[in-house]
Amino acid sequence: MHHLAVLAAACLACLLSAPAVRAQTPVATQEGYAYCSVTDTGSAQARIWASPSFAFRYRSDDPGGFQRLNAIAGDFLAQVNALGGAGTKTCEYAASRADADAARAQHRAIWDKRVYFVKIGDWREVPWTPAPWDPAREAAVPAQLTRYFTCSAVQTDVPGRVARSRALGSQVFSVDVPGNEPASMYTRALAYAVEFKAVALAHGVADVNPNCIPFDTRAEADKSLRDQRRLLDGFNQDYQEIAWTPSLTTPAASGDGASVSSGMASTAPLASNVPMTSKAAATATSKPHSESPSPSESPPEPPSPSASASATAPVAASVQPAATGHDAALYCAAFVSRTKPTATSWRAPAQAQSDASTEPTRLAATLARYLQSVQQANPGKWFELKPATCYPNNAVFAGETFCFTAEYKHFGGMQSAGMFCNASREQIDKRVLDMAKADGGHAQVVAWPQ
Repeated sequence: MHHLAVLAAACLACLLSAPAVRAQTPVATQEGYAYCSVTDTGSAQARIWASPSFAFRYRSDDPGGFQRLNAIAGDFLAQVNALGGAGTKTCEYAASRADADAARAQHRAIWDKRVYFVKIGDWREVPWTPAPWDPAREAAVPAQLTRYFTCSAVQTDVPGRVARSRALGSQVFSVDVPGNEPASMYTRALAYAVEFKAVALAHGVADVNPNCIPFDTRAEADKSLRDQRRLLDGFNQDYQEIAWTPSLTTPAASGDGASVSSGMASTAPLASNVPMTSKAAATATSKPHSESPSPSESPPEPPSPSASASATAPVAASVQPAATGHDAALYCAAFVSRTKPTATSWRAPAQAQSDASTEPTRLAATLARYLQSVQQANPGKWFELKPATCYPNNAVFAGETFCFTAEYKHFGGMQSAGMFCNASREQIDKRVLDMAKADGGHAQVVAWPQ
């Protein structure tokens, strides 16, 4: 009996210690570099709070450190809030500290420019770095995350010149997104922009590319909406605001996806890559990524990877997973668009890539080569777009990876490039059909470079 008691005690000790052993299993991480900023466009002179560049670590299963940088951006915004500031938060990822410093210097140079001898931005240094981070101590990810959105459409070429601008804005609305895919708030924003275009047209705002922006918190969304009102509801400006929510609250959880624009001609951050919480598309984005314009000048969102589903659950585990770096095949379809001098878009057909890796930098390089081929075949004033940001898009099409980059200039309009990749030929064919539906067959087909 004594032996049984000892054995039972030993088994109990094993059971109790098992979680501790698992918790001590090292989590694979990678190192990256970044700097963060918060931009407040709520006054005549924009205010920008910026951190120094810093090194940070992120989980190896977090492409480009997207989720980690999103959390860091939130921490930096809290620091700025404590200093009395508010605005749009972004963190820009870089492969080295030198690259981060260079991007930061370029960012500051933009805001240091002068108009009538006055700087357009008030740049404020914030001596801040992220707190130490232990991936093993991260809190469990909730099944659902609540995110907040605003949508707007602005028409500046008003017939008869009866007003300087005509605009329609939505009030803030909330949507739950899968906790394991926080980046899906961007794909949802893209879908909402597609739907909002018809709403804008019904309210007399025509020939525009609507912009829907996602936010992590209600406070950020409310701040953006206040700034939007200030910029669009002024002298000789026709501004309407409606209580609107999209009819499609979750895009393509079934894996069938929905309408997607092949370019900016029908939808459109984020400014230079997808940013960490609001504009840009990028941010993107808008975007970790470059500076977003003010609400009245915000670029339209990148082409919507979705627009017509209604389920709320994430993709079932039985669906084919995303490709890995050693998969036998990877199929990609791409698009390029610009809004000036006329809204034009180009599209590449689905094609198996010679490099089947889904490593973000390789995918970004593939998209860059296609963008270059489109630019060479269509001379004109092209921007120098930053490398695309790539992230899993499983909430839209099972196994899909979405890459996007864009830049907006007040007088140059919006230019963007994006790419959808999938190890499943069936899924990428569905994506291409949706792209064709969205652009109405007007996109010019340009083959992949040889």
